Amino acid sequence: MHQVSFSLDKAHSDTFGLIACLEEAYPLPPVERDWVVLAEPEGEIDSFQVVCYNILCDKYATANQYGYAASWALNWEYRRDLILQQLITAKADIICLQEVDADSFDEYFMDRLKDEEYAGVHQPKSRAKTMSESERRKVDGCATFYNTTK
Repeated sequence: MHQVSFSLDKAHSDTFGLIACLEEAYPLPPVERDWVVLAEPEGEIDSFQVVCYNILCDKYATANQYGYAASWALNWEYRRDLILQQLITAKADIICLQEVDADSFDEYFMDRLKDEEYAGVHQPKSRAKTMSESERRKVDGCATFYNTTK
């Protein structure tokens, strides 16, 4: 059992304030995921592994939308690094991601997954067709990566 001591200011004097203060001060590490195997292949059947995530685009991860989450957990740099780590660890043949904006695809996931021998494509939501190039880069969509060695 750990003893915790801290002081609350008037802004954090209610139950929600106490919870928010504790979430920020004492973050919990991410929980390891249990992978679900739908069926084991029988005999000499070619098989492949697919990993699929909705990564929650940075612009959607707001304190207003996710008021119960600590701000450090909503931080995009923190989340994207954890997501990438899980993708690399899974060693999937195909990776499907939703809510990926063009900048995250081009400047983060594509660069790093290329080092792991993946190639990929990004398809923004159709409304991107009606926007300027700078606006289009902020529109999220789907990204698919595949292991180029398979």
